Amino acid sequence: GITLPRFRHSCIYTNSSMICSGGLIKETKSQKTASPTDTVVILDLSYDDSLESGTFQFHSRLPYPIYDHCMIKTNKDNRLYIVGGNSGNELKVLEYFPERKIWLAMDEVLPEKVSRAACVDNFVRTERAMLRFNSVDDIEILRSELKTKRDFGNLIKLPSDW
Repeated sequence: GITLPRFRHSCIYTNSSMICSGGLIKETKSQKTASPTDTVVILDLSYDDSLESGTFQFHSRLPYPIYDHCMIKTNKDNRLYIVGGNSGNELKVLEYFPERKIWLAMDEVLPEKVSRAACVDNFVRTERAMLRFNSVDDIEILRSELKTKRDFGNLIKLPSDW
């Protein structure tokens, strides 16, 4: 099967491909610390055995190494964005320009810090807010002042070897 030796990265499915950006990488399994990466890779999923025999290929390079970010493809302008990230990048937005195959940092900043956030489509759940990212100049705060401590007491505990 396929492997992607990185973690705390972000992936998105678009145009029969999976695109994964940034994250932390360990050069060897015994390495104690991981390094952030600025690479974006792509996996072609357009054929039946893609998940068994496919390999990630280089897609593009980010302007800086990043992790704990979200990738978004907007419906409004059909563009790829990277929002937020690790320390110092929480309010930043990167936009991908496919005709030049580059990511550029936008002047606009996010209304809420995005780091270790969850995202689905163009919705982003930050620590304290729910955002809808329509385009780089159209970011809605749907809910703010959300509780950061969530109660998971009703979940079933699974054994560690499950």
